[in-house]
Formats: sequence, structure tokens, C-alpha cells
Amino acid sequence: MAANQNPKVFINTHQRGFPAHLHLPPGVDPSPIVAEFPENTFRWNPIGHYAEFPVDLSQTVVAVLHKHFMYVDMQYGRSEAEPEATTTVKRPAEARPSTWRQMGPRIPAAV
Repeated sequence: MAANQNPKVFINTHQRGFPAHLHLPPGVDPSPIVAEFPENTFRWNPIGHYAEFPVDLSQTVVAVLHKHFMYVDMQYGRSEAEPEATTTVKRPAEARPSTWRQMGPRIPAAV
């Protein structure tokens, strides 16, 4: 079975001030994502292979992830090992690279 290729964001809902976690799929270079934020926004944990970031930036982080990935997995709860809620967020239509608006008006079919 193939590994999940979606990035994952975990938000602790039981501890105030607890940083959110960002897990990228194996082999993904984090540089383009990290470059869109001020320096030191992310603190990388090489042992757990994830980055910690301020939880109040979670919506912004997800928006940036959607520039690079179609789906982002979100997990909420007390513990990352046993999340209380999990959802997959699809890239919004306006963020998709091939929306109808970007393609321009459709040409009517010849009758």
C-alpha cells in the first residue's frame, strides 16, 4: 500500500499555546513552503520529522500548502497518536491552477 502523500497538520485542542505540527510527505523539500513565511516561523524536529509552528498561523500554513498539494490532512485532539477528529481539506477552487476563470471563456460548440 502506498504511503499517504498528503501533508498533515496537527492542532492540539487541549493545551493553550501548544504549537501546531506540520508533517510533509517523504521526500518533499520544505524550502518552497518555508520561504513564504518569516524566518524562524518553523522549528524543525529531525527526530519526529515534523515542524512546529504557532497555532494561530494554521490557516495561513494550510493556504500555502494548497499551493503545492491538492489535499491537506488535518488532525485535532489531545494527542497526535490518538486524534479526536481527522479531516482532509481539498484545495479551494480559487486556489486551483486550472480553474475555469484562469482558462478564460469557453468557446461555444459549432452547431
